[in-house]
Amino acid sequence: MSIEEVQKVEWKSLDEKMKNWVQAVKVVFRVLLSGEKRLCDSLFGDLDDLKEICFNETAK
Repeated sequence: MSIEEVQKVEWKSLDEKMKNWVQAVKVVFRVLLSGEKRLCDSLFGDLDDLKEICFNETAK
């Protein structure tokens, strides 16, 4: 949505959209980041420093 569109939307409707968006983002990040963490762990095994660097760069 553009700024102009947001300004035209009723607050109640906008609030509902924001709540839904926040919930969706939480789910995506929980699933995506846990998968990326498992991938880094599996690729780099005992290389803890490299594993952390990889995950941190991926999560940015």
